[in-house]
Amino acid sequence: MDNKKILLVSSTGGHYAQLKNLNSVISNHSNITSYILTEKRDTERNENKYYLVQQDRNQIQSFIYNTFKNALITFKCLIDIKPDVVISTGAGATLPALIIGRLIGSKIIFIESFSKVHSLTLTGKIAYHIANKFYVQWDSDELIRKYPKAIYKGKLY
Repeated sequence: MDNKKILLVSSTGGHYAQLKNLNSVISNHSNITSYILTEKRDTERNENKYYLVQQDRNQIQSFIYNTFKNALITFKCLIDIKPDVVISTGAGATLPALIIGRLIGSKIIFIESFSKVHSLTLTGKIAYHIANKFYVQWDSDELIRKYPKAIYKGKLY
C-alpha cells in the first residue's frame, strides 16, 4: 500500500484546534504522512509543519501583502510535499492551498467552521466550488438546501 501524504491547512483559533483534532486521528495511520500548514505559531517542534503569515482583512494593505506572501509560502509547501489530499478547516489564509492544491492535482476537502449553522463563511463559499468534498458540522436543512453537495458527518469538537 502506498504512503499517502495529507496536508492539513488552517488559520488560528478554533480552526487550528479542529485541525489538531483531525491530525491526531490521521497520525494514527501508518500509511499516511500528515503535514500542517497554519497561521498558528506554537512551541511544538515538528518538521512537518509550515507557517503562514496571519492575515487581517481589516487592514487592507497588510492583507494584500500577506495574501501574496502566503500564496508564495503555500506554493513552495505544496511543490515540496506534493500532497495527495489537502484538508482545510478554514479561513481566508487557507484559500491559496485549496486553489494551488487543486491545480497540481491534489484532492481537496473543506470542513466548514463549527460556528456556521445557517450560512457559509466567505472562505466556505469559495471553497464550495473548489472542493472535491465539502463538509458542514451542523445537520442543517437550510445549509443542505443552499449547498446540496455539502455533507454532514458530525462535528470535529
